[in-house]
Amino acid sequence: MAVTNIKTVVEATVAPQIIALELKYKSAIDEARSIVEAQDKIIANNATAVGDTQLALNKMKQNLADMSKRLDTIEANIATLRADVDKLIAAN
Repeated sequence: MAVTNIKTVVEATVAPQIIALELKYKSAIDEARSIVEAQDKIIANNATAVGDTQLALNKMKQNLADMSKRLDTIEANIATLRADVDKLIAAN
């Protein structure tokens, strides 16, 4: 009879504690999964932002290269214009 009483006591006291711990464990795992999912979203958003920034940087580099070519053309035209003006001044 003592064994039955011990079994009853264990079932009445330990089993609910084990179930409560299991629920806490499952809840902690679910929370950890949620955190990992949120971190994954942040990483994906950061990767997108880095990619967008890199595309913008490449576009700016191309724009600067194009502007540099145009400035070279403008400088050459200014030099030609100065030479023409100098010729006109010298001729008069």
